[in-house]
Amino acid sequence: MLSDGLGPFFRTNLCKKIIESKVPYTLQFDETGNSQGIKQCDVLLRFWSAERGEIVTHFFKAIMFGHAPEEDVAEELLNKDGIKLPLHQLMSIGSDGPNVNKNIWNLVDQHLKSNGLQGLFEFTPCTLHVVHNAFRKGIDVFGEDVEGLAVDLFQWFKSHPCQKEDFAQTLENMDLTGDVFVRHVQCRWLTLIPALERLRNNWDACKQYFLKDLPQVSQNNRTSHFLKKNERYKRICQGLSSHEIYIQLLFIISCGPLFNPFLKLFQKQKPLIHQLHSESTDLLRKVMNRFVKDDLVRNACSKKLIDIDLDKRIYKT
Repeated sequence: MLSDGLGPFFRTNLCKKIIESKVPYTLQFDETGNSQGIKQCDVLLRFWSAERGEIVTHFFKAIMFGHAPEEDVAEELLNKDGIKLPLHQLMSIGSDGPNVNKNIWNLVDQHLKSNGLQGLFEFTPCTLHVVHNAFRKGIDVFGEDVEGLAVDLFQWFKSHPCQKEDFAQTLENMDLTGDVFVRHVQCRWLTLIPALERLRNNWDACKQYFLKDLPQVSQNNRTSHFLKKNERYKRICQGLSSHEIYIQLLFIISCGPLFNPFLKLFQKQKPLIHQLHSESTDLLRKVMNRFVKDDLVRNACSKKLIDIDLDKRIYKT
């Protein structure tokens, strides 16, 4: 009743509101897997609501796919066989990342132009994904090892109550209190900072547990042979014994405050396009101020920041 009865009613009513508004709207979509193992594409409409006096975002429909060919996705977005959206008011479409779904954008743009319409505005990806990808590139250069250590530690204690209990005993013996390790998903750097902060707080206890207590326990239980063959255990011990990995840990944690204000601001639903340039410039200035001389970046505009020649001797000492 919801999908076949109320669904078409609400979609028709939504299209009517957009038509009556006589203003442009944008279509947003995001593909993800659901709990049923099916690829689901949620379609949202964003437009000016005269009734509420603000820009609103409404769910339009969910599209279920298997392989999700680009032509099929574009056809579903245009809703050729269903409730008709006013394509002459369609200003642009948005997706989740800067490097995906470009062909879908081109297909929709070509369809509009072939029907005598103006076409879409230039492709503008999610600004958050651009920042995320930049942070990811930085981790690939300096931080990949400590990221792997955070993942290994979480996996070591996950679903292993005995190992959790042994680590809790180590904490108690050291008069420390600790929390469980945070799961980090490597394709989402946002989970990395909390995971590393938890690792930093438990660093001394981890060294005690993995480098001293656990080998002793395994020797008493006559399981040291199996422990020494455990690849994850060997990686953890190597990471905890490395001074460079500890430096990576502290460095990446220190970078979090540079990016968090930008992230929190542009996750809001309200229109923020008027702040994008100034906030992006401020973010670039903060990052460059970590290693470039202050007088070069302090009052520099965005163009001057981009034009700074990083090959010259302009670094802080």
